[in-house]
Amino acid sequence: MILYAVGDAPENYGLQLGALLDTAQNPLAVYLTEAGQQLFPYLHPVNPLSVTDAPVYLAQPLDGAATPLLVTDDGQTVAALWRDNQGRQTLALTLAQHSELMHTLLLGYGLVNWVTRGLFLGERHVYLSGQIDDIFNANLLWDVATQAKVPRAIG
Repeated sequence: MILYAVGDAPENYGLQLGALLDTAQNPLAVYLTEAGQQLFPYLHPVNPLSVTDAPVYLAQPLDGAATPLLVTDDGQTVAALWRDNQGRQTLALTLAQHSELMHTLLLGYGLVNWVTRGLFLGERHVYLSGQIDDIFNANLLWDVATQAKVPRAIG
């Protein structure tokens, strides 16, 4: 699995890179393809996944060599599955990842599941609960003085 297939010769994974997008000001909506729905069955197939605060390279599969998993409105690929002539598979993403970004958190489970082929040790729990002491505290995401999200460049 290549989490950011930019400097790692993406053409080796069946992708031709195109334009670089900065999603800090203009979030990018990406959609699951049919193959992407199989890899990420827990994501809603109709609603787009918003990519923000991460550089994204738009790509096209080379001669149908890669199977797109995540695409933009205009059909540009940002995640694809490629199989070489010996049967090895590589999952390549052309969008940057960071532990605090929503798209990383949403795609993470499916990526780990793909790498391990569904074999997990232990249990997975997802909790959603607001803690009163966490609301509007100064941290990496919220500036108490300006009462706004902290702008940051991740890449």
